[in-house]
Amino acid sequence: LYIMSYSAYYGADNDWSNVFGAPCNDLVGYASKSNGNLYLVSGTSSVEQVTGISGVTSVSGFFAYSVSMATSANAISFRAMAIADGKLYVLTAENATQIGELTNWTKVGSGINSNQPYTLAICDGKLYKITTFSDFTNMTATQIGTMTDWSDVTRNYAIRNGELYYFDKNSDTLSRVGTESKWTAVAGGEIINQNQTANVYGICDGKLYQIDGTITTQIGTDTGWESLSGQAFITAILK
Repeated sequence: LYIMSYSAYYGADNDWSNVFGAPCNDLVGYASKSNGNLYLVSGTSSVEQVTGISGVTSVSGFFAYSVSMATSANAISFRAMAIADGKLYVLTAENATQIGELTNWTKVGSGINSNQPYTLAICDGKLYKITTFSDFTNMTATQIGTMTDWSDVTRNYAIRNGELYYFDKNSDTLSRVGTESKWTAVAGGEIINQNQTANVYGICDGKLYQIDGTITTQIGTDTGWESLSGQAFITAILK
């Protein structure tokens, strides 16, 4: 495991299997080992095991708190979400707390923060809204509608049978984005600045789009885009 921003190498073992998020300005990300144990990775080159979780397969978002803004009403606080052995967790620094009792979660859309205290997630092909209060207590999972076969989500977008939907948190409703039925991936949605602006991108019929509400704008003229990943910063692969 390398913490690149500090040109530091952590640990003498070589059993690390994945990294999630990235340290920035002394903030933190996560890394897992091949046994599924999860570790909090600090930008100051420290690594601490996260308690209450094992069998980790994915982490969305990252834990971060801006010390320089600690006395401000705009202080930034994020909590990552994780899936481990099919269970859904919220991560609060070095601790993990399971959300609900369901055990077949496959995808969670993003991390969660006090300014936008919800995200979407998929369990058994059903779509759920994960909500919390500003102190990250009383996390709940509420199914949205009755449709099944959901395949991909980011913070407030979801794909079902190739159709893209936008979730409006104010009305708790889903709205179809366009009329295309060839959406294959969606990514982004993490807050990227203090003005609460978010990046969301999607792939439809091999074309790459930026998405804002229910408006889509194609990026370039290339076709053959085949995968997306990331949240605050997005990586895409073109054939």
